[in-house]
Amino acid sequence: MTIYFITMLIVLNLQPPLGWIQHTFPYDNKEICLSYIAKYKDEIALSVGKQFGNLLKGIKEYDCLTREDAVNRNTKLGH
Repeated sequence: MTIYFITMLIVLNLQPPLGWIQHTFPYDNKEICLSYIAKYKDEIALSVGKQFGNLLKGIKEYDCLTREDAVNRNTKLGH
């Protein structure tokens, strides 16, 4: 079974500045995960803002990815 997580591409005041982060709640269906993002995008953004504080410059993208996909994307970004 494939497990998906809400995943965001964030911009930070760090180097490298871009990185993919994931929420810890799993979804076994990508469409349900994406519908959750559509419904709660503002709340998700507030949560990420509280977590990163002044380091956060913005959220560039929201997606639902597997852990492996997020690791691969972060590797391409230099993490």
